[in-house]
Amino acid sequence: MSGRFALRRARSAQEHFRLLLLGAVLRILELHDVKARAALREAYPFVDQYGLECADLARQKQVPGAAQWLKAVSDMALDRPDFPFNRLDRAKLGPLAPVLLATIMMVEEDPALALLIEPDGGFPTLGGLMALWRNDGNGDRALAVRDTVFELIAAGIVEAVNPDAMRSEWRIRTPAPVLDVLSGS
Repeated sequence: MSGRFALRRARSAQEHFRLLLLGAVLRILELHDVKARAALREAYPFVDQYGLECADLARQKQVPGAAQWLKAVSDMALDRPDFPFNRLDRAKLGPLAPVLLATIMMVEEDPALALLIEPDGGFPTLGGLMALWRNDGNGDRALAVRDTVFELIAAGIVEAVNPDAMRSEWRIRTPAPVLDVLSGS
């Protein structure tokens, strides 16, 4: 979809997290061509509900693009430094940190979403995150994705469930207390 739109201001950290999660879902959907998207919707009918929610929140007839959505979420939350995801900026974790965290956390919000990232479901892998977020129109950022995940691990915000595996196969999750804070629970 072309054109700009503005989102209603999130009133809580929970709403802000939901908007970031929706942006991650939109990105996943964009990675599929039209034919693959139709197959995806047939296999996972719940996917359409996320798109409809985005269109409704954006007050648009069509589902917004992920980049536009994430820009609108960022713009909408500029004046809310108290939101946990906005605090990541102060931690100097980089611009990819919020969307990577939302992607990692989305499987806790709706476990069915894990099937959109990883063929066998479960927590997203480092390789899956790199494939998903490596190119969003700003060039190949696979190494930036990897480095941001490493920074999130070093900060204790996420962890590798299986650190003995090959790095690309690391399953990444957010510890429950961090998940609760970031999601506004």
